[in-house]
Amino acid sequence: MVVDSDVSVRDIGNTMVTLRDDLVVLPRCGEADPHYLLQCPLTSTFFRMGVTEFTFASFLDGQTTIAGALKRLAGVDPAHELLPPDGVAICHWLVESKLASTPASRTGERLAADGQVSECRRALQRLNPLVIKVPLGSPDRFLERLTPWVAWLHSPLGLAAWAVLLLIAGFRVAAHWTAFTEAAGAIFSPGQWLWLGAGWLLLKLVHELGHGIVCKKYGGHVREAGILFVVLAPLAYVDLTSCWRFPSRWQRIHTALAGMQMELLVAAIGALLWQPTGAAHPLNHLCVHLAMMASFTTLAFNANPLVKFDGYYVFSDLVGIPNLSVRGRQWLYGLGRQFLVGVPRRQCASTPGRSLIIGIYAVLAMLWRTLVTISLLLGAAWLFHGAGILLAGLGVICWLGFPAYRFARYLSAGRPGEQPKLLRFSGACGLGGALLIALWTCVPWPGAARAPAIVSYGTDMSVRAATPGFVEEIHVDNGQRVTLGQPLMRLVNRELTTALADLKLEIEQAKASCRVHQQRQQLAAYQAELERLATLRRQFDERRAEADGLTIRAGKSGTLIAPQLSFASGTYVAAGDELGVIGSDGDKSLQVSIAQDDLAAFDVRPGQSVSVIFPHHTRMCGRWEEVDPRASSQPSDPAFCAVNRGPLAVRREQPSRQADQAGADSLAYLAPRFVGRVTLSEADQGRLACGQLGTVVRYPYDETVGEHLIRRGQAWLTGLRDRAQQRE
Repeated sequence: MVVDSDVSVRDIGNTMVTLRDDLVVLPRCGEADPHYLLQCPLTSTFFRMGVTEFTFASFLDGQTTIAGALKRLAGVDPAHELLPPDGVAICHWLVESKLASTPASRTGERLAADGQVSECRRALQRLNPLVIKVPLGSPDRFLERLTPWVAWLHSPLGLAAWAVLLLIAGFRVAAHWTAFTEAAGAIFSPGQWLWLGAGWLLLKLVHELGHGIVCKKYGGHVREAGILFVVLAPLAYVDLTSCWRFPSRWQRIHTALAGMQMELLVAAIGALLWQPTGAAHPLNHLCVHLAMMASFTTLAFNANPLVKFDGYYVFSDLVGIPNLSVRGRQWLYGLGRQFLVGVPRRQCASTPGRSLIIGIYAVLAMLWRTLVTISLLLGAAWLFHGAGILLAGLGVICWLGFPAYRFARYLSAGRPGEQPKLLRFSGACGLGGALLIALWTCVPWPGAARAPAIVSYGTDMSVRAATPGFVEEIHVDNGQRVTLGQPLMRLVNRELTTALADLKLEIEQAKASCRVHQQRQQLAAYQAELERLATLRRQFDERRAEADGLTIRAGKSGTLIAPQLSFASGTYVAAGDELGVIGSDGDKSLQVSIAQDDLAAFDVRPGQSVSVIFPHHTRMCGRWEEVDPRASSQPSDPAFCAVNRGPLAVRREQPSRQADQAGADSLAYLAPRFVGRVTLSEADQGRLACGQLGTVVRYPYDETVGEHLIRRGQAWLTGLRDRAQQRE
């Protein structure tokens, strides 16, 4: 049996630690926070130590015990005094980081065990299917040859020219903003995926070249470059750890910002080459894609300080807290150990302001990582179907399974100097389990079901054309109050006018014929001509009635709602076409569009009150009437559709030839929806205009938290299955 002889559990007076003699020490004593950087030449990794900690570590020569090193430290400067637990913790960190060794850590068994642990960690990293790292070697020689040719881009003059070019491109895009957004709207269409992939690869190459060139400009070394696959999406990377040797933090910040600088330069060039009138040209598509991806996408992802991209290193240097992500995780782990297993937190040697920044950053970064990880898991399950669900399962194991295993080992064996209290952990788990059960079975779901609604008239009257014709005059405006019989518009029908004139002429001719036959005593011919005259008069009356229908009048008093009225002049109107509706202001109600998943929340008895929210209005209260039991994919009102700036996404369908001979596309919801109705009080009806959009809120759900999560999970799995069946 091998006895554990770690420095933290042996007698402090008998332990001797040897600091590695090949470490490169870089003093940083001229900054506001003096410290030392220790570089490992084998792995090109850097470690930061405070002045007191490094002074103590410098006494660890293999001949001096930890207690002796602490005494020498107190003799050099009483202000540098460290407590024995602090000295043990520093030695433990040095040994774990392979910066120092003890006689026990240099044994063959210990080296073999450490090698197994390192290989196990690397294997676990390779097993993560969501993030795959593929090194491709060192690009240092290539960058060394390239840097003299392009380093001027990162000089003060080059940065000034870059800023001017960026401003010119920004003004040009702003001047043609509508055309630019329309061209950028098709960036994710299937026909543009090839251009999208080519632009993405070009941008990532330019981005990493920018990092490497600035790193070489300041005398750094790029030891590795490669490809990082995040959910099989390729991302390039370069190893810039040598920038920690730079004496100025502004040089490190410039190195971190160089990638975004180069991408924004590409975005500016793309915006300047883009032509607003040449949208069909492939080069024009590429320019729009580059301008979008190199500006908005770059700033959204790389500038985010909550993930270890460029923005993180910039923020870390600006606040003067290196290894902010690691220190944030240590802060969270310490907080968890303190409350779960009763292990007191180690006080970090930093100012209260920095401690506050570390704590806030730790919480925000944890929430962001959780959101991103869940999004990646759901994205993998949706994109790759069965294989994606397997990838998501492996990702969950890597995300939660291995940390849970390590925590279980920590509970069973503890750590040197840290012995978790199992009784406290059992009590915390029991309390948490009881709260979870209560939350799952008793606590109602606090969320609200929301459904878009539109103000409509309860008993409106349609305004329709009785006779076909072209709109010649419009006498009213949309939203105008009209009275019964008031003319709304006048149509013109040349064929009908000609037919009336012909019939009038034939009637006069028939009258003349009747008089002639009567004078000549031709009774049979006279009777026949009388019958023909009667027929012509009936035809004339019918056509005159049709002609009267060319003047469209209001069928009731109320408010006219005809959104397309201003565009109707000169257009053709067929008989029966609806031109608008007339409703009474005192008879308004809400038409509600309900998703299938929220139907249970709106399945309430008639007369029950619901909340209604309108923009620029206070919350109103309405009475629920009913829900149509038949779901339909056809929009109940065009104002709901996203193409009309409504809240609901729609797709275009090609109708059958019998339904539409013109073959025009029709709109349909992505999933069938139900239609409900809500009545409003008279005061609220007077404040709202017909056609105004709002939201009906049903709060709270009549279900527990557990029931809601189960229902939503079942709906999500059903949606996955349906989409997979549709693709097959």
